[in-house]
Amino acid sequence: MALICPHCKAAEAISYVENEDGKTLFPCLFCDLPAAPSHTNHTVAVSAPCITGGCAGQVQDTYVYGIRGRLVTAERRPCGFCGSSRTGVRSAASGREHLLPDVRL
Repeated sequence: MALICPHCKAAEAISYVENEDGKTLFPCLFCDLPAAPSHTNHTVAVSAPCITGGCAGQVQDTYVYGIRGRLVTAERRPCGFCGSSRTGVRSAASGREHLLPDVRL
């Protein structure tokens, strides 16, 4: 599972490892910025569209930072419409239009 980037808002862009010390976040796969804040003791909430077919809801990730900007927790709130926690880009198989190059001989 991956989280929504708090900087560029890309869905499934912040991957993490979870162990007994909590979640360790990696830099964003798209903007290459870390999920760390510029200041301490605050909460950042960021949303992305729900990927469930026919749903117009949003999935929200909340980052809570503590002293020295260290991540305390990162949690996902599912879509308020359908209850799904899935974000991302819809594929052609899910009904999204897929463009093919115009090749004429």
